[in-house]
Amino acid sequence: MSDIPPDAGYAEYAARLRADGFTVSDDAAREMWAAMPNLDALRRRVRRDQGWTDEPAHVFQPDRQGEPEVPSS
Repeated sequence: MSDIPPDAGYAEYAARLRADGFTVSDDAAREMWAAMPNLDALRRRVRRDQGWTDEPAHVFQPDRQGEPEVPSS
């Protein structure tokens, strides 16, 4: 769907959804169409020059996230 022009109206967007085989309600299609400017802005901010083997700037450690602090005795 990235080839739809940013100024496309809802009718053009909905027609493209149907042409691509998506079957969604009109309310859902309108919600997706309304979100497209935000999604396009997000895609412009995401850098794409990292490879799969590049080391991330930080690492998520789920075993340490959200642990309650235990008072020491």
